[in-house]
Amino acid sequence: MSLVIDAISTIPESLNNVVRFSRERFNPNVLQEIVQDADSLDEMDIVSIIFLFTDQETEIHQLIEFLLNDPATYFNTLRHRVNWEEKLLESLIIIGNIKVIKKLGFDNNEIEAMKVRFVYNVHNVSENLNKVIKSLYFVCSNLDTKEVSKLITKVNERLCSPVQLNSNKLWLEVYILYWLQQNYISINEDNPNLNNLIEDLKSIGCLIDLPFNFEDWKTTHRNLQDSSNTLINDNSMPYTSNNTYNQNDNNSETTRIPWGKNQKRLCIIINQKNFKNKVMYKFRRGSDADEKNLIETLRGCNFEIDEPKRDLTKSQMIDFLDSFNTERYNQYACIFMCILSHGSEGEVVFSDDKKISIDTIRDKFCCEKLQNVFKFIILQSCQGKQIGWVERNSEQSTGRLVTDGPTSPVFYKHFGLFQATLNGFVAFRNEDEGSWFIQDICTELRISTPTIVTEWVKKVKKRVGDRRATCTNFKEIEAVQIPCSSDTISDDYMIPKYQEFR
Repeated sequence: MSLVIDAISTIPESLNNVVRFSRERFNPNVLQEIVQDADSLDEMDIVSIIFLFTDQETEIHQLIEFLLNDPATYFNTLRHRVNWEEKLLESLIIIGNIKVIKKLGFDNNEIEAMKVRFVYNVHNVSENLNKVIKSLYFVCSNLDTKEVSKLITKVNERLCSPVQLNSNKLWLEVYILYWLQQNYISINEDNPNLNNLIEDLKSIGCLIDLPFNFEDWKTTHRNLQDSSNTLINDNSMPYTSNNTYNQNDNNSETTRIPWGKNQKRLCIIINQKNFKNKVMYKFRRGSDADEKNLIETLRGCNFEIDEPKRDLTKSQMIDFLDSFNTERYNQYACIFMCILSHGSEGEVVFSDDKKISIDTIRDKFCCEKLQNVFKFIILQSCQGKQIGWVERNSEQSTGRLVTDGPTSPVFYKHFGLFQATLNGFVAFRNEDEGSWFIQDICTELRISTPTIVTEWVKKVKKRVGDRRATCTNFKEIEAVQIPCSSDTISDDYMIPKYQEFR
């Protein structure tokens, strides 16, 4: 099977230049020249870049002193860091200073390629920089002055030695470095700890306003092994933050959710293979393999399997979504809805080539009748036209692929959305074996259960993100795909242990 693309894909033209952006274009004095050019970087840009260069090896005390007194001098020392050229380019892309990149001799095509390669708009993904620091920079750039002041005050209330800067510059980056120095937070990528900061942001009302899920970093210690006997007998009890299964506490919110009393689980599959415009939306070969894999795996996890719905039109899908707000579905403790189709950014395509927004699907799924049901959407479709890629020498190539693309707030509780790919990017499908995303979803359900949903999602993200494959139309690159998720989960759901269905 050859790799075909179901959306009009966009791939950077100057790939040969992009793969090796840096060293040949940088002279040893380039950082000093950038700082001396008053039209290139302002003081905030310099502080931001220095902050983004921070890692576990950085001498934090020294860094803080320079940032407060002489950031330009410290900036010039960044050339002694390993791979500093790539780090500088990635930092400039993240802070949005395209002017300097152009002064370094890069054209628009190369700059667009950098945005793709560095995944600049995703808070916790980075090729060269510390991922936790990148995420913290996103926090800094999304809080206004009043919110920064509230956060600093809140953290100081909890610190044994509150931070008081002798500076009129309210740089949150510098305060974060102080908090790092005092072990209030940790940027160890293997074992980060941002729980204190997450709680502080939540307490001042800023966490919910961030345009990304900073709570991805929250570390919740769960001991599944100690609960193994419980899991075998009662696999769908809500998982609460105190590591216990809440069965009898009448004061607990979880006792109002009938997951412990009602063990029924339902899997719904929407399989869109055929489309009216067969040129724009090609037949989705391999989608039946995904359907079969989902049925066999989720049946093995004790889900009822609804009769698969195939090639629905937009109006048929809307009618089906409206049916959720009836008595039929509220008998279940958990409903997984798996949608397999073509898509574009924020939308899913149906057999008459008409689209429904993901927001509409979510809004209709999160209805009054299902407010106490654990609702989870698995979405296998493209979310844009851009092909994710990495340099062409990966050892983890996995074959040739095709892609899938050219009310009341209380009702949204207990909801999760798991998408095959980031907004703006395509998702890959092997025409024989099915899509990467669905393959890895099913693999993790088979080998990792019993497990809670949020842990399973993390494992699937890692498995898909580690895949590489030849992209037939663009032999210079290796295809890569990064799934994404969002949720309003407060009490996690335990997926039962997979047992082969006979």
